[in-house]
Amino acid sequence: PVLPAQQEVTASAAAAARAITRAFGLRGINGIDFIARNGTAVVIEVNPRWTAAVELVERALGMPLFPAHVSACEGALPLLDQPRAVGVIGKAVRFAPADCVMPNTDSWLADGITGDVPMSGSSVARGAPICTLFATGPTSGACYDALAGRARVILRSSTP
Repeated sequence: PVLPAQQEVTASAAAAARAITRAFGLRGINGIDFIARNGTAVVIEVNPRWTAAVELVERALGMPLFPAHVSACEGALPLLDQPRAVGVIGKAVRFAPADCVMPNTDSWLADGITGDVPMSGSSVARGAPICTLFATGPTSGACYDALAGRARVILRSSTP
């Protein structure tokens, strides 16, 4: 469990998702943001579209979700496997602290933990995103540490 009263929050979030889906006629994968408060999911935003969080769900399931999204949009709700027990899955964007030039990023493309990889030799302006990072850990703290460590590696390899 990641949250206090996780089962209650999950049940509340599922009930909210069913109600919102019916009320707005949503199909496919959509995003519903909520705050967990006293065992209840308090909805704060509905995104009637594919969201960036889907990448994390795909990693938890170990499968791409676009085929399921298309099937659901066509009216057939597919059954999906339960997430694998992987602990906490995290995602972060590494921004450039200064103007920099990307090194050879070919290894980033193949590492499975770096996404949105820039071309080797490309320039990235200060404040612009360099890439997306993914990590897993047994706890949120361990996941955060893994993301921060990878962010430091990316920064060291980028030259001003």
